[in-house]
Amino acid sequence: MYSNCKSIKSRETVFERMTQKNVVSWTAMLVGYGQKGFSEEAVKIFFEMQRNGFEPNDFTLGSVISS
Repeated sequence: MYSNCKSIKSRETVFERMTQKNVVSWTAMLVGYGQKGFSEEAVKIFFEMQRNGFEPNDFTLGSVISS
């Protein structure tokens, strides 16, 4: 939802406050950045996701490549 908003700060705040993140929530953030033209942020989120122990799925990989 917040990834559709133009407020990057709002989406980051909501994401950071999430107590339980999963591949879907990480991918949603990554896609949101990519769709708004923030490719570098999308790639950073991708690597942060992996550092936090989450394995990307096929959709995640395709999204980071296309961003």
